Amino acid sequence: MDKGKEPSLEERMKELGDIATALERGEMGIDEAIAAYERGMQLSVSCRKTLDEMSRKVAAARNRMQELQQGEEPLAAAGQPSPGGAEDGGLPF
Repeated sequence: MDKGKEPSLEERMKELGDIATALERGEMGIDEAIAAYERGMQLSVSCRKTLDEMSRKVAAARNRMQELQQGEEPLAAAGQPSPGGAEDGGLPF
């Protein structure tokens, strides 16, 4: 792994899962278990931050999409005659 480059979310979650499995087996000495627990907590915080950031990005994209859709004619109404159209004596456009 390159220095300064954080592992991907998937890599961090896998490492966290591996740590949890190792701790559950109970085969570590106390010092090793404490170090593994500390590393697990660091990974947990890091993953939570990444997930929160991703959630904010999804919410922002959803909001932009809703704003765009509010400015457009609904698809169901497209192709239907508008009030005042040629069929009721109004202008055809």
